[in-house]
Amino acid sequence: MGSSATDETGGSDLMQQETDIHYGEVYFENALERTARAMMDCGSALGQNPAILLDQLGRPRIVLQNRKEVDENKVAGLAATLSSRLGAYGSPPDQMILYLEDFEEAENLRTGYILLPPKLREVLIEEYNNAPLPYLLDRPVTGRDWAAAVPDSLPRVPRFAFFGIKGGVGRSTALAMWALHLAQQGKRVLVLDLDLESPGSGGMLLNPDAYPDFGLVDWFVEDVVRQSYPGSDSKFGTFFRPNQLYARSALADVYDGAVFVAPSYGLNNGSFITKLGRCYLDGVSESWTQRLARFVDGLEHATECDVTLLDSRAGLHDIAAAATTRLGARTLLFAQDTRQTWASYAFLFSAWSMNLGRERLNERIYTVAGMVPEDRHTQYIEDMRLHAWDCFRDGLYSAGGSGEDDYARDQAYDLEDESAPHAPVPIMWSQALRQFDPMVRNRIEPGAWEACQPFFARFDPMVEPDYEPESESTDG
Repeated sequence: MGSSATDETGGSDLMQQETDIHYGEVYFENALERTARAMMDCGSALGQNPAILLDQLGRPRIVLQNRKEVDENKVAGLAATLSSRLGAYGSPPDQMILYLEDFEEAENLRTGYILLPPKLREVLIEEYNNAPLPYLLDRPVTGRDWAAAVPDSLPRVPRFAFFGIKGGVGRSTALAMWALHLAQQGKRVLVLDLDLESPGSGGMLLNPDAYPDFGLVDWFVEDVVRQSYPGSDSKFGTFFRPNQLYARSALADVYDGAVFVAPSYGLNNGSFITKLGRCYLDGVSESWTQRLARFVDGLEHATECDVTLLDSRAGLHDIAAAATTRLGARTLLFAQDTRQTWASYAFLFSAWSMNLGRERLNERIYTVAGMVPEDRHTQYIEDMRLHAWDCFRDGLYSAGGSGEDDYARDQAYDLEDESAPHAPVPIMWSQALRQFDPMVRNRIEPGAWEACQPFFARFDPMVEPDYEPESESTDG
């Protein structure tokens, strides 16, 4: 007779056969689901606030608080089960379980907890009768900031991130128009061109010979070198004078205010591509996002600006993640009403819905309808409102909590709520905006101003020092 299922020679083979028959092939998606279900089946045996750690390859492991509050036998059984059922995504049983008490940076790890993906949350909440769900601790190679902690309060200087899931929606043009409009109102405006791979706003606001000596890419390269060089000082402004990194736009010279532009590159741009490939490095003791925050803080101080406008790269890029979630900015989501646009935003909203600070995100994001057609603008806006509402409702407005998460409920924004994140703020299509190039034409056509009036009316008040809705707070 053959070996039994429990003998030492055949047990593992039979277990693998059983795994193949009953659990099928393991991929990234179902590896996480299998891990979460196995944890839910353990109930309270895992203690409080268990989490799933996904490493850079997507392999899950279990993170528990401490050994005193767990059932050791069930934990050992869970480790053995997952090790056998996760296929290529599994780890040896003795490596499946981690304890926070063993990590010196345990508090930092806790702050990185996010929620499980929304569809998985929804299924588990229903199947397990609203039992507390495990958290997720994700460690991807890129995109770490999309679900990272959102600052509790807004910075002293108001910041606005201009973001579009797709390009070609008039994002940079709208930023340049608003910067000049605010300068007309007497504001000192700082513009940062964070679209490093495809610079735009710098060229709209500066003559080619008026660029500063260096740009953002130069600063990031020099900053990280000096952090790793013994005895050097990497504080802002020690290796570049601040005014070597920005220039004043001549377009605003006729106004009471000013527009300061920090472009992605400067006059010394002979090695731009070579430097670009090195500017996304983490520092010695800082992430790339923390370095960006230090840079923004330094330029705001140097220019004594009243408002900062961040021209973010389009798409789901790390720059966009940092600009929209980590810098305390109000985020303007530029869109055209197409199926492809909302399908792409659905991916972003799914990631944001995993953020424990998504309530603050909802208070700081706004939908901007770019290039609204003049001949049917009323119907276009109403259609876009409905499609945006559907997208937000399925993502950021949706219920689905985890354990002690108090935000496991609908936010109940009405379709017609003009203050809701999904309510489109229109920028009308205009030939003047389509041909917008004020540095060449040396003026801005009246039609461009007219097309942006609804945008100005919506966002101008947010720049004022006394603007503070009940749901927002500001750092001193």
